[in-house]
Amino acid sequence: MFGYTTASHTNAAPRFRLVLSMSRHITPGEGKRIANLVEAKLFDALPDLHGHVVLDRTQQSAGQIAFLPCEGFQKIPLKN
Repeated sequence: MFGYTTASHTNAAPRFRLVLSMSRHITPGEGKRIANLVEAKLFDALPDLHGHVVLDRTQQSAGQIAFLPCEGFQKIPLKN
C-alpha cells in the first residue's frame, strides 16, 4: 500500500491517492466494499478528517484510469 499526491494537490486543497496491492483479482462489488472499509477505518483512526476528506467514488471502477504520480509528487508514508 502506498499513497501519493495528485497533480492538482495544494496545501489549501489536498488531493491524494491511496494504492492497495491485492493478493488476488477482486470483483467490482468487492472493490466498492473495500473502498468503504478503508474510508471507515480512516475516519475511525482520524476523526478530525470527517467532513474534510471525501472519497472519490469514480476511482472505484476497474475501468477507470488512474495516472501514476507526476513529477514533484509528495510520497505519503503509510503503515501496511
